[in-house]
Amino acid sequence: MINNNRNRFFRVLGLTSTIDLLKSIQEGKNQYKDFLTFMGVGTINRRLRELINLRIIEHHFERKDKRNEWYTLTEKGRRILEVTMRFEEEVLQIFEGENNG
Repeated sequence: MINNNRNRFFRVLGLTSTIDLLKSIQEGKNQYKDFLTFMGVGTINRRLRELINLRIIEHHFERKDKRNEWYTLTEKGRRILEVTMRFEEEVLQIFEGENNG
């Protein structure tokens, strides 16, 4: 089961716009309409479902005067995004070093 979740995680992480989606949620742009600025509807639906199933994000829903729906990172999701962003910075530095050398 652990290997299966690990494989699913790395597959999802490498898909188009997954990191952008996680960054958007972290920045507070966490409603469905916010994701439409950089992803199509089908992609949003698949990514959200996959990230919820992996317990990287949580879906919240409230119905008071009007319907309110948003997403947040779980603790696991925050840690994953933090490590991913550090990795991204390291890789960029490596490529910049190649271009300067």
